[in-house]
Amino acid sequence: MRLRTVAKLGMVLSVVLFCTAVGFYGFAKLSLTDKSREINLFSLVPADCIGVLESDNINYFLNEFPQLNYSEELGNFQFPGLFNYVLGGLNEYTTNTAHGLSSKMSRVVVSFHSPGTPRDQVVYFRMGADDKETLGDMLLERTPGSFSPKKEKYRGKNIAVYDIHPEKREKAAADYGVNAVSSLEELVSGCSEIVVAIKPYGFEKLLGGLDAQLKEHDPLIISIAAGKTIETISSYLSYEPALVRVMPNINATIGASMSAYCANGRVSAEQKAFVAKLCSSIGEAVELDEKFFSAFGVIGGAAPAFAYMFIDELARGGVKIGMNKQVALKIAAQTVLGSAKMIAESGEHPYALVDKVCSPGGTTIEGVAALNENGFANAVMQAVTATYEKDLKLSGK
Repeated sequence: MRLRTVAKLGMVLSVVLFCTAVGFYGFAKLSLTDKSREINLFSLVPADCIGVLESDNINYFLNEFPQLNYSEELGNFQFPGLFNYVLGGLNEYTTNTAHGLSSKMSRVVVSFHSPGTPRDQVVYFRMGADDKETLGDMLLERTPGSFSPKKEKYRGKNIAVYDIHPEKREKAAADYGVNAVSSLEELVSGCSEIVVAIKPYGFEKLLGGLDAQLKEHDPLIISIAAGKTIETISSYLSYEPALVRVMPNINATIGASMSAYCANGRVSAEQKAFVAKLCSSIGEAVELDEKFFSAFGVIGGAAPAFAYMFIDELARGGVKIGMNKQVALKIAAQTVLGSAKMIAESGEHPYALVDKVCSPGGTTIEGVAALNENGFANAVMQAVTATYEKDLKLSGK
């Protein structure tokens, strides 16, 4: 009897130990699988950020963050909108057991960028398969009528880059998650769209050397070379390529470019839409007849230099009457930024807005009169004309 009881107990213990072992094995397997899918959130943070915050507890993060003593630099950030609408919403959803959000979303990283840039603050967190829709619903619920969800999937590994300097292409791969290829032939064979971003004088040699591969794979070629017309670029190849000419400006570096593009007859509507989306990712874009590209080169390409000069002179005027240069520069830059936005969004004529600022016998009209008396309008017109004529000369027109 005792032996039978011991045997039964032994069998029960064996089954329990076996189930425990299977459970531990399954847990370990799932943990390892989950770890292999871990994303280093810090690897997504752009190099131009000026501050990063990280937490593995959203609820604690939200409660403590507003109470932090900011440094003078971080104190400039307008964080309430971001935290109230996004993180505040997550706090509400993560405390509801039916929210459906992945538990991994409890870890969050926030990067801070210069105020006034397209992305003042960016929130990074890991999402489950269905979290995107839930998060979009949450934002719509909290900000009805004022939020339009923009769904984008970063496909860095689908972007191939090549540079003649191996260290530069490897740096691009490390910084942006793109795929660095070791040869131009590899790039051409694996890409449906190719952006040629080299100095204009190198176009003929580059395209001529790749003529056979380009003809075989027939990708969309996107050129950003100044002064190289579609006709000129096409002449470097033995076939007529699907070719788009794009002209961005320096403000593309902060996502605020004004870009123009034009295409030849081989470019499909879908390819044009791709180019428009590509240009829109770095600012605003407009399709333009190529005959106006020289004019665009002045208004869209060279004019940022004129605007920078105007802003700096405004700031220097402030310095002349006793203001700190950096403070004056910040005021001048934001004033011009807001004024440009006012023209773009109000639909009013610039001079109608001038009239709104000028009061009869007031201070502003004195400044406007001084600008006119000292040739402001004529100086701008002469700058545009001189730049345009130089462009025509360089283009051989």
